[in-house]
Amino acid sequence: MNDTFQGITTIILTASSSGHEQGTGFYYQQLGPADPAKTGVQWRKIEQVWLATNRHVVLPRIMDKEVLPDSLSFHLRRVRESQLEWDPIRLDHSEVLKRARFHGNPAVDVAIIDVHDLLVETFKVAPGDHLPWSAVTSENLPGRNRIS
Repeated sequence: MNDTFQGITTIILTASSSGHEQGTGFYYQQLGPADPAKTGVQWRKIEQVWLATNRHVVLPRIMDKEVLPDSLSFHLRRVRESQLEWDPIRLDHSEVLKRARFHGNPAVDVAIIDVHDLLVETFKVAPGDHLPWSAVTSENLPGRNRIS
């Protein structure tokens, strides 16, 4: 599988009193403006990162009602002692409530979670410990440019 694709995607786990749910998501980032004095590829500041997933992953239906989970975790990949493992970043109920955003129409099965500061903090604590991750931007969404 393409390493870039693997670095964009993550597993998401939720837990509530009624059980555990699992889903997937991908990272989406907003980049700062490009330097107009330069041409070609250039480094740009990452201004914001969200985890994009399905609404039903963040708000599982329990007895036909959407319920905010007690906890949600998304994961980064890392290698420890030659073994690939998932490193969870956990959010409790109040953090999910604070960070998650949903489309105004509940029939639109999309959710985003603000994770920028969590990723920054994780990489400060364990620099170089995680496998490279990547994110989709508005410039490489399908139909715009190819993800390479």
